[in-house]
Amino acid sequence: RFDRDVLMLPGITHVVIADAINDIGQPGGAVIPASQMPTLENLSTAYMQFVSRTRAHGVKVIAATLMPFEGVPFGNFYSPEKEQVRVALNQWIRTSGAFDGIIDLDAIMRDSDNPSKFKPGLHTDNNFGPNEMGERMIADAIDMELFR
Repeated sequence: RFDRDVLMLPGITHVVIADAINDIGQPGGAVIPASQMPTLENLSTAYMQFVSRTRAHGVKVIAATLMPFEGVPFGNFYSPEKEQVRVALNQWIRTSGAFDGIIDLDAIMRDSDNPSKFKPGLHTDNNFGPNEMGERMIADAIDMELFR
């Protein structure tokens, strides 16, 4: 689907990869067994596959870190162990050198007093993403030079 829906778009020059929170959160829930919890190695390998496929098309790759997700009301979606994977993946995204640029959504949206949660007033009712004010903060923080 990535090839068809993204890489085959005429004139595409950049891709932003903002993925993996469901891969981390869903194991241990109603559908995916906890034994399928991804590791940092699994996730970084998947990211590198996206990078390789994207660059093969001459397209630059921007990665976005994963936003906090404590408080999401889906059964077993959040746990301290899953938070460790999110934090490790974010650190890898920031330091791996694998990408042409980084959008640090985690740094923009996390509560400095409780980094596994969104800043107060910036998340949707289900804590799964930014609300309108949070989206505005993200838009204002993105360096448009990444896309030149």
